[in-house]
Amino acid sequence: MGNDYSYNPLGDSLLGELICSVWKGKGRDTEELKQAIYSHLSEGGDFKGTPKGEKQIIMNLLPNRIRKYIEEKNFNKIAKEFTNLLKGRDLAQKPAIDVAFELLEWILTGFQEDDLVLLLLPVFFNNRLQFDKELLDELKVSYQQLLVQN
Repeated sequence: MGNDYSYNPLGDSLLGELICSVWKGKGRDTEELKQAIYSHLSEGGDFKGTPKGEKQIIMNLLPNRIRKYIEEKNFNKIAKEFTNLLKGRDLAQKPAIDVAFELLEWILTGFQEDDLVLLLLPVFFNNRLQFDKELLDELKVSYQQLLVQN
């Protein structure tokens, strides 16, 4: 049984919401984010939740690959893995942006690799937008504040 529900990456993901909030706080148009992230799909398409079985396979395999690539400082391979997730290639049968956001959150909170996160953020937005260290720092602060509040 699949997850046929629509998935809004900038509203259904905590990290997506925070990116949107920080982006807006910098005086940037959130429609720009939405257009860039949805450019992964064919026109008029919608992201769907990743089926549970597929998600389990991805979450069992990718963290080990990512850890290995981080140890090797091979960030381009990680970016390729994320591109595949977002395009529905390799492990993912369709765009798995929900899983990609979970993995990005794991990297953001579990590793001290700002250069990696700055490489990955544009991948989510089909390389149409750039993110700087200042935005990343604000994103981390917002994330920590949210955790403290809860």
